[in-house]
Amino acid sequence: MQNEILMNIEFLLNFFMWGTILNFGVLLFSFTVYTCGRSWVQRIHAKLYGLTPEQVGPIIYRIFALYKILTVIFFLVPWIALRIIS
Repeated sequence: MQNEILMNIEFLLNFFMWGTILNFGVLLFSFTVYTCGRSWVQRIHAKLYGLTPEQVGPIIYRIFALYKILTVIFFLVPWIALRIIS
């Protein structure tokens, strides 16, 4: 029974660690693409959603912030909590 619990904690530790790494990698990649091609990205999203390019910038930054907050809450915090109790 004890080995099964440790194995589950190890699995969860790996899951949350890799989830954190992958999600922050996606965030970094997205931010890099947006930063390097800002006008292009804004034009595309402005056409898709019927906005002006000036309205798209703040919306995208809010999306980045929300993605980062959700990654911290649902991946990083559980990983830290499991590291503390293991």
